[in-house]
Formats: sequence, structure tokens, C-alpha cells
Amino acid sequence: MITGSNSFDLHGYKVLTDSNEIIVDGDVIRLTPKEKDVLLILYNNRGRTVSRSQLLETAWGDAVGNDLGLTQAISRLRQIFKDDPKQPKVIKTIPKSGYQLLTDTHSKLIHEGKKPGIFSYYRNLSKLERSGIKVILVLILLLLILLLVTDIQIRVEEL
Repeated sequence: MITGSNSFDLHGYKVLTDSNEIIVDGDVIRLTPKEKDVLLILYNNRGRTVSRSQLLETAWGDAVGNDLGLTQAISRLRQIFKDDPKQPKVIKTIPKSGYQLLTDTHSKLIHEGKKPGIFSYYRNLSKLERSGIKVILVLILLLLILLLVTDIQIRVEEL
């Protein structure tokens, strides 16, 4: 099993490694353990080409076996990320070499120590988390309105 951090952001998606899940538009998509392993290997080597044999050796423990499993894992990851192999934005095939995880602006900002904007974090929250934030914001707004109305009433009474 491949280990990594608990979660990371990739191309606007939140990858939860402990639970083998990717949050896509607030929906949770489950990964197989091998799909997660392949993604983590590519993520830990982002921007660099990772050979098929290296992926097989690291994820499956055998540089020769389960070539079809690797192809299926790459295909499913591309499907989840809505990535076109002919015009890749996430996973690029390097002919006769392997695969490369392309970096995105959000990941680059985090890697360079710059903070991404608040909206990139908000996009990666689940629907339940976003709903909770909306409820809190509405409550804060109502509280501010109540304080404003109370202040106006006090000022009117003083006149």
C-alpha cells in the first residue's frame, strides 16, 4: 500500500487518500486501492514521467504483471478528472515511456508556498459542508439585520 498525506487538491478536486475518495462537484467518488496508489505515485512525481514498470512495481509489487489493471486504473482516473487523453490536462501519456501528472495552478500555488484563494477551497467542499457554510452565513446576516434594527429602534426612541 502506498502512503501519502491525508488529502490534497488536484485540478479543482479534493483527493482524500485515507478513504480512497475524490470529491467532484460536492459528490464523493470512491477509488479502488490500486487507483488511489497509481494516483499517489503520479502525484508524488508530478511533472515527471513515471514508467509503466515503475507504476506496476510500486502499486502491484510486480513490474511485469497486471498491465491491464494499470491501463484500467489510468482510464478510470482520466474519466473521473474528465481528462481527454488526446488533449490531456491531468494525466499525459508519454509514448514508450509512461505517464506524467500535469501540474495545475492551484497545486503550484500550494507547492510554492502561496495561498490559493478562498473560492478554490470552497469548491472542494462536499455539498453538506457547503450547505453548512451557507446556513452559517444566513444566520450571521440575520443577526446583523437584527442588530441594525435594534440600533435604529433605540435611536428613534431617544428622539
